[in-house]
Amino acid sequence: MWGEAEQFRHWIELLAYMGIESFAINLRHHGDSAKIGPLGKATLTDYRLDAEALLAHIESRFSCKKTIIVGHSMGGRICQMVLNNHKDQDHFFSGLRGVILLASAPPPGIFLGWKMARQMARLEYILAMVAGQPFKMVDEDVGKMLCNDEGPDKTFERQVPFNPESGNVALEMVINQHRRREKKLDSEKMKRVKMFYIMPSDDRMVPILAQLATIKHFDIDPKQRVRVIPGEKHMMPLGLHNRSTLTHIVNYAKVAVDEE
Repeated sequence: MWGEAEQFRHWIELLAYMGIESFAINLRHHGDSAKIGPLGKATLTDYRLDAEALLAHIESRFSCKKTIIVGHSMGGRICQMVLNNHKDQDHFFSGLRGVILLASAPPPGIFLGWKMARQMARLEYILAMVAGQPFKMVDEDVGKMLCNDEGPDKTFERQVPFNPESGNVALEMVINQHRRREKKLDSEKMKRVKMFYIMPSDDRMVPILAQLATIKHFDIDPKQRVRVIPGEKHMMPLGLHNRSTLTHIVNYAKVAVDEE
């Protein structure tokens, strides 16, 4: 939430140096993407459609035979929705081989701790979520919610802008209306599409219990396919340990591609 593709620029440059082609998406109304419909009314399903459109474009334009998708925070939730939609369509993204989740919002929605709930209780946030209006975190809350009270200058390796976000999406992230429609992934599909999870140890935005709920829901092997980044906070692509996170992403991507 509130992010854009610019947050992943450093990773994309490092991956290019390794000879790995990668793309980062700007969802509608994020970064320089098209302003499709009112931002405040956008939903997670709209964002899923944006992600699927990019995947389809990549597969057709670049003839990718093996694709890995990586999702951070809300992006992780979108990846889950893409995968759930994928399981019902046998030929949907034939090259999809792996999904790597980073500090991902869980299927049941994020259970905010007392401190986080108090931060989200600002009147302007509540009104935006209830009325389906766009809203942006105030600078004070960026420091408290994403940086554990330490501030971006001490927590982020690079400074990037934060975008306004859809009030509808924010509400869906907390009280997820999609969860009842989602079933366990079919074991045969999971033989082809591997799932992995990379967890920051000091995340207040998506607490440890919420992350464990995602791992349990998708039956991700905690010994083989889960890694913890010690001392890392929620904003993993910008965090001080982002290179360690990227190393695990690359290693997991190789596992997903090789284990066929």
